[in-house]
Amino acid sequence: MSGIKFCPECNNMLFAKEVKADHALMLHCMICEYSQQAEDKCVLKNDAATSSQVRFNFADVVADPTLPRASGVLCPADGCGNTEAVFMKDPGSKDTEGLTLYFICTACKHSWKPDLS
Repeated sequence: MSGIKFCPECNNMLFAKEVKADHALMLHCMICEYSQQAEDKCVLKNDAATSSQVRFNFADVVADPTLPRASGVLCPADGCGNTEAVFMKDPGSKDTEGLTLYFICTACKHSWKPDLS
């Protein structure tokens, strides 16, 4: 995949467009109608090993109404004292690994793994 290409005439982004009659992939400008043949036939590459390693933002999941909530769980953050948390499976773990839960405090958004010892 060669990355984002821009129109040489108006500097807007070129979009992939299939020409079925010629079995060709063209890069097409939606503003000035400029068109060129694509050098690479790959339009999208999704590397699952790389995308699962992206850091997950736990603070955003507190507002998700579909996640389960636990009451009576004391937040370990200094000075918080909240006893309600959202919990979820580690989004980066693979199915072959053991189950790892993360708790996210609904008040201060602090995330932690429970101490199982």
